[in-house]
Amino acid sequence: MTPMTGRPGLAPLLAPLLPLFALLVSSPLAAQPAPGWFDPTRVDTAPLIEPVRSHHAGTFGDQDITYDVVAGEMLLSAEDGAPAATMFTTAYLRTDAGAGKNRPVLFLFNGGPGASSSPLHLGIGPVRRPADDPEGGLAPNPLSPIDTVDMVFVDPVGTGYTRLFTEDAGGAFWGITQDADAVLQLIGNWLERHDRQGDPVFLMGESYGGTRVVATAGRAESIRFSGLFLLSPALDFSAGSEVVGNNLPYIALLPSLAATAAYHGVVDAAGRSAAAIFDQAAGFALSDYAAALYQGNTIAAPDKAQMAQQLADLTGMDGDAIFEANLRIDRSDFADRLLEGQRVGRLDARVTGPIEAYRDKRPPGNDPSMAPGGEGRSSGELLDEYFTDQLGIDAGRPYRTLNLHLNGQWDWGGNGGYLPYLSVAPQLQAAMDADPDLHVWIGGGIYDLATPIMAARYVASQIDTDPARFSIRGFEGGHSTFDHEDSRRAICDDIRAFVRARTGAVTH
Repeated sequence: MTPMTGRPGLAPLLAPLLPLFALLVSSPLAAQPAPGWFDPTRVDTAPLIEPVRSHHAGTFGDQDITYDVVAGEMLLSAEDGAPAATMFTTAYLRTDAGAGKNRPVLFLFNGGPGASSSPLHLGIGPVRRPADDPEGGLAPNPLSPIDTVDMVFVDPVGTGYTRLFTEDAGGAFWGITQDADAVLQLIGNWLERHDRQGDPVFLMGESYGGTRVVATAGRAESIRFSGLFLLSPALDFSAGSEVVGNNLPYIALLPSLAATAAYHGVVDAAGRSAAAIFDQAAGFALSDYAAALYQGNTIAAPDKAQMAQQLADLTGMDGDAIFEANLRIDRSDFADRLLEGQRVGRLDARVTGPIEAYRDKRPPGNDPSMAPGGEGRSSGELLDEYFTDQLGIDAGRPYRTLNLHLNGQWDWGGNGGYLPYLSVAPQLQAAMDADPDLHVWIGGGIYDLATPIMAARYVASQIDTDPARFSIRGFEGGHSTFDHEDSRRAICDDIRAFVRARTGAVTH
């Protein structure tokens, strides 16, 4: 995969994204439609899928509520005002007594960057894929926070049911700043259409969606956001770039390596919880380990040997090999060497597979955690059925969960000149400076080796503001923490609490 053809020097920045693409490409969430529709440059000028409203009821957060689903295309205009492309939104809007004036609304985005909203939609929305019925249809998700906050799941240009009106229109939307501006255009149009301009607005992004959300908040002028949710976010891509002179990947990853080694019984947990093991390793990574790496080739040999042994005790890796690697543990080496004959997953290090089955595969195909279970209907199939049979939408085309061509066309240089490493920390700083009341929730799985939660913690620690403006949670999960019932419950409860704290919202 060579997404940066013609833009030399930036390829290392894309390495952290490959496993994120894999999360959708290889799992049941990702079966793709026929090649004819999948051509991402195909022009489609059919009439818009106008918003369709349907009425529903269910029990969420232990409350019986009624809600409407409003789904359809939203038009995006080019600079000259001509129609250029569409985004697709699926909005869940509470309609009973709990839906009073100034009800908060949450816009949700997945990553990729060419991913639809399907993982979050089927993870924390009011409908989900039943874990015990992989071949069945969708079922209610009683954990969904629709009782507290309305939710709008957004499919960016090139995903879901969206399309282009001209062959060259994609360039106006497929880039860091271009995408953020398109998101702002969509949110403004949606709020106006639904007469919600005065309501509290929140953003949530998973994976590259975290990049998207921060870039959007950093460019917002006319829209005020009440809070940001960043789930397994990619905020500083240097955290995944294991290159000479960059120590952040090794520091940020160490706690997850320690938790993984304990999970698989390679090191003795000694009665400690996974969270305790993670936290202890985090303290060590930020102190003694960071100091040792900073010394580089000036570190004394006895000190280097002692540090190598401490790292071996934490991670289960060979101390001599760590010494020879200058105290740096490569995540791919860790995946191959932790367990005899097995490779551990990158997206979820609890998942393993026979190393021979993955040895000769290129990323992201060498990750056994891309599709745990690997059975059942794709989310594209499930959502097509859901939109058609339950919501009354006739799209005339299949729902596209991921657009890898879009990833390859993405403009990674539009980051305000903050290179050589892509980071949206400056945009986050700008957003929090512009609004002293803006708070940020960050969550991630402690077994996520793709976007380790410690990397997001690092970015938060570098923002010049009161640390109390950040709520940071680690969960016993991998990259898609909401795939597991306990983590999904904790995330949904956190959303409720965070929204209520920022708005005073209550449920009835």
